[in-house]
Amino acid sequence: MYINLDRSTTVSTDESVNTTTNFSSTTIPSEYDIPYANYTCAGKTANPRSNLSTFWSFDSNTYDSLNQANATAINNPMYFAAYAGPGNCIMFDGISQYAIAPLIDFTNQSFTIELVIFLNTFLKTAMISILSQCASMNETNQCFNLGILNSKLFFGFNNDNLYGTTSLAVNQWYHLAFVFDIENLNQRVYLNGVLDGSRTATNPYLGTFGNTIIGYQTNGPKSSLFPGYMDNLLIYRGRVKTDCEIHTDTFLYAYYSWDNGLPIDDGPNSIDGTFVKSVSSVSGYSNNGLSFSSTGSYFVVADFTALGLSYDPFTLSIWVKPSSFGGSIVHIAFNADGTTNCHTILGMSSSGQPVAQNYDITKIGLYSISDSNPLPLNQWTHLVETFSINNGYSQWDLPPGVILAFAGTTVPDGWLSCDGNAISRLQYQNLFLVIGTIYGVGDHVTTFNLPDFRGRTLVGVGQGPTLTNRLLGQSFGTEKHILSVNEMPAHSHDVNDPGHAHKMGNPVGQVWETAGGKTNRFSYGTNNHGVPNNPPTQTERTGISLKTTGSSAAHNNMPPSLAINYIIKVLMRKFYFIE
Repeated sequence: MYINLDRSTTVSTDESVNTTTNFSSTTIPSEYDIPYANYTCAGKTANPRSNLSTFWSFDSNTYDSLNQANATAINNPMYFAAYAGPGNCIMFDGISQYAIAPLIDFTNQSFTIELVIFLNTFLKTAMISILSQCASMNETNQCFNLGILNSKLFFGFNNDNLYGTTSLAVNQWYHLAFVFDIENLNQRVYLNGVLDGSRTATNPYLGTFGNTIIGYQTNGPKSSLFPGYMDNLLIYRGRVKTDCEIHTDTFLYAYYSWDNGLPIDDGPNSIDGTFVKSVSSVSGYSNNGLSFSSTGSYFVVADFTALGLSYDPFTLSIWVKPSSFGGSIVHIAFNADGTTNCHTILGMSSSGQPVAQNYDITKIGLYSISDSNPLPLNQWTHLVETFSINNGYSQWDLPPGVILAFAGTTVPDGWLSCDGNAISRLQYQNLFLVIGTIYGVGDHVTTFNLPDFRGRTLVGVGQGPTLTNRLLGQSFGTEKHILSVNEMPAHSHDVNDPGHAHKMGNPVGQVWETAGGKTNRFSYGTNNHGVPNNPPTQTERTGISLKTTGSSAAHNNMPPSLAINYIIKVLMRKFYFIE
């Protein structure tokens, strides 16, 4: 079971999650990655805690959970309920409070440092230190500082520095990651799982002595004191975490594979649970799952603080194999026995339909949505519930009218093929509100037409430079085309000339004469009687013709192409299920 949460929220009181039903669950293969987190590396890469050398959980103290770098708190910082995971987080006042730990060796090696922070206030132009160490202020790469400068992330080796690009704000939780790769001297900073800056350093960190300071810059001014909350500060020496791993660490709240039959969290926060009554390990959809074979058996886990915050986005993903209908799949409650301020987030109706619910604080009640199809009994089914209040649909769902290229043969749920079919205006009213009758009026009353992209390509609406203006829904172009005279390029034709001869006609006037001692001879010009006697040349056709070129056949008007399905989004809802 995967549980993903957003981090953009404020500190709240602690609550717990309890799951109760007759079902089994197991890991999710790669083709079913979490929609909200976009992707997850859980169960696919190295153990999240591999190469973990230091872990300050700040659970009411500044001890290293691995007992390698226990820190001493200065001027009594306070502790509050943690945002993620069990225990507490630490709060520094930004005036005099910080913590000092012994030397942690970062010299000439790769490392990854992760934590979550919440700023109460800060001067946008000042340096705010999160973690620092310094051997010599006068030598390059002898001081080490992670912090916030000019409201952006800062990762420096004393004049060999990297700056982030995104401005941070107060009163918001952030997940931060700082990565150094010794192989290519690459420095990277991540903000909420997204790469926020990268550069190649001149040298690695070279400091070999000096304390490690939490919440204050070594030898720095008081303005560098950290003002806010910190939690789960983890240091991995010798490990370069990937983009995918850091993204997963940011959004994956908990991951229970149950492959080993234990109630442990395989995710980044180590939120382990407990089995109650008869819970057994069985063969699952992939590897192993759990079977709840008796009444009152369940898996319970505490410290799901953010899941209890109203309107906070979240995603639940689980494989189930129900033996009967009804009951809760995921239940949230204040008490571990499932009571007090409780409701079922994901469950089944008495007739087997999956039901999702969430608490609406503005209405002081629950709102829910259910799928019309019942879950099959004794068969594995994959369920995903995702929720977001933004714009009325899930953050990682898509609004009606979005068109995508789809390489498969079976159109996914919530989508239709762009084949020009007429569909119901009532049944698909969300889509009808978006596209109306632009692509066809249907029967003019109860139906409308989908776009038809069969054998067609897409062109952007509007008029690009020197191009023709194209209107939404306009259809144009032909697959084959015969050139008109005006479309033909200038050209010439060869001449066919067979040759010819002309005959002479009788002389005009029929007059003979004797001239110069010769007789029976035409006298050219005018005879002695004044009668013209010029013989005419007869007219003949030349037989010259132009040779023909071309066949007047239509030519193929298509560029090199690859056929694919186009599908259009038709549904919009705050919850959705994948079965």
